[in-house]
Amino acid sequence: MKILIPALAAALLLTTLSLPASAACPEFSNWSTSWTDSFGQTKYKLTAPCKVYLGIPFTVVASATDSYYPNSNVGWNWKITDNGDILAENSSIIGGIQLTDGYWMTSLEQTYWGTPIDHALSFTFTDFGKGSGGMGWGGSTLGGLTVDPYLITLASSFGFSVDQQNSTTIPATVFVPVGSTPLTYRWLEGADVIQASQPVNGTGTVNVPLNLAAVPTLATGSHTFTLEVTDGTLVGSKTTTVSVGAAPSVAGSCGSSSSQSLSVAPTENLCLTGTPSAVTGSGPWNWTCGGSNGGGSASCSASAVNGGSAPIGTNVKVTPAPGVSMSFSTVSAGGSVTATPTTSLSPPANFRAINGGSYLITTTASFSGSISIGLSYSDSALSSPGNESRIRLFHYNGQAWEDVTTSVDTVNNIVYGSVSSLSPFMLAEPITGVPATPVGGWGMSLVTMLSIMGYGYWKSRK
Repeated sequence: MKILIPALAAALLLTTLSLPASAACPEFSNWSTSWTDSFGQTKYKLTAPCKVYLGIPFTVVASATDSYYPNSNVGWNWKITDNGDILAENSSIIGGIQLTDGYWMTSLEQTYWGTPIDHALSFTFTDFGKGSGGMGWGGSTLGGLTVDPYLITLASSFGFSVDQQNSTTIPATVFVPVGSTPLTYRWLEGADVIQASQPVNGTGTVNVPLNLAAVPTLATGSHTFTLEVTDGTLVGSKTTTVSVGAAPSVAGSCGSSSSQSLSVAPTENLCLTGTPSAVTGSGPWNWTCGGSNGGGSASCSASAVNGGSAPIGTNVKVTPAPGVSMSFSTVSAGGSVTATPTTSLSPPANFRAINGGSYLITTTASFSGSISIGLSYSDSALSSPGNESRIRLFHYNGQAWEDVTTSVDTVNNIVYGSVSSLSPFMLAEPITGVPATPVGGWGMSLVTMLSIMGYGYWKSRK
């Protein structure tokens, strides 16, 4: 064993190392202080948590190590105190601090209740000194212990972008010992209450989150939020810094309706990201998906199927070909609808056929009432831009061309008409400088008549 000469016992030198209660030490970690004899042989150490909480047990550990005298009695008369109160002691000179394989340790479990105050822990002892040299030394280690009323877990910082606020919750918990006074909690931003007091339900680790969907929209920048927990007398709190960033830039992108062949104008799945514009055209259809926060836009389109079907129903919309839209008032028996482009029809007198605006339209469906027809045209197909508002939609009624125009949409380049039967249709513009004559009678050429009969569409199905 290390030897203490009795004549020197009265001249023990007391060495003190201290750690004040306010020393920096991360929560949920331990502090420790130590003292080593001047020969670098025996090291004494005291360890405890940086911060403890009412009602939650914690452990204090005193230890000694010495590789020179691994199985010796290196010290005696040791004592552990807490704010001056003795927690454990041994004043025996024999068997006091007895090392085994170079190590000695004693641990104590503590639990604080009542009013939270800071505590000073002390480990005092008498070291026997350097073996046969017979020098005697005394030592002491001191440490501070901070006590909070409640164990609150809350990240010191938290971040999200402004567009994520309504789907963001700041997680936090508080530990509630069994048998403790009922607790409530609330959230504050600075001094302003942003979530009123609510009960903490349960024991053990209980969630006490802040749902930001219930909080007014936060400005971008830094915010300080505080979680307060109380039993009506004691108040515990923890603060987090919340950083709100600008919403990220999102570019518009086309949805699944884009690049498809459709029978009717699309109304769903227009954009994968971004805000859709109005859909224009009558097949092909066009729209854009606008980006947000500086993101670019995407141009999208869908083509019309060449041929369509008219199911049983009312106000049945069909797009039998690109540039052709139809709406049946009533379909009593479903069937197919086809619109075949043609260039062999002669226009009415004093009119010029617009390139790409003539169709032979037929259906196998049974229908009644009116049919709304819309035919698209291109500005470049007009002989004169001034004729655009004068374009007419003609329908061959079996005897003559009939003007069935109801409106001209010069913005989307569509001419609309209304009929009760199907057969050839033509978009035509007036020939400038030629007096207009009534359309009908024998105004259709023999070539046109033979063409119609050849297609077999001159008489519509009803």
